[in-house]
Amino acid sequence: MENRFRLIEDHEYKLRNEIGQLVDYKAELSKQIFKEPELYDFYFNDFFRCYQNEFINDLNKIGQLLHQEEVRFFTPLYYYESEKKFFRTHLIQKDVPYAVFNIDITGEEYDEILLHKFRKGKDIGFTAFDYLYWYFNPDCFIYGDKTSEISILAIKKSLSLKNPLKNWRKVELFAANPGEEWGPWLKNEAKFLAELIANYHNN
Repeated sequence: MENRFRLIEDHEYKLRNEIGQLVDYKAELSKQIFKEPELYDFYFNDFFRCYQNEFINDLNKIGQLLHQEEVRFFTPLYYYESEKKFFRTHLIQKDVPYAVFNIDITGEEYDEILLHKFRKGKDIGFTAFDYLYWYFNPDCFIYGDKTSEISILAIKKSLSLKNPLKNWRKVELFAANPGEEWGPWLKNEAKFLAELIANYHNN
């Protein structure tokens, strides 16, 4: 890419609708968010690891396996901007653009994408949102949920890739050791973990 990354306004909601065909934006973990889970294998990781520079190694490996050079980085959420009109302040809903970047970017470039501010002087960037997607295509993408501190790699079974990333685990292994390595709060959430296993077990 000539530029480090591109921000694209999804005016016609093409990407939002494409991902929305695959997931339920209103569903929350530990519920099943994928509309056709039987088509995918799922692998889990700590959400905040997807903020680390090492995460681009995962994106690079997935891109090589899929023969794709770019990934789209998206949130279905929005933010508000205040606007003064006739001495009154109104809150205007603003959609978030999505980023497109090469899988071989540097760690510094990845940090710039994560922390990019959509408006001057305001702390509104991708890290401000609770739900994120690293989207290659309908066959393979990552859903990140900051609230539960969980990220899920979904791979279409028909690709026969199995688990291409050693540091991503099946839900049973993830749930068996949710201590300091994953999310300390999960240790005492037996019901949440049981539902997670039931909903994301790879058949």
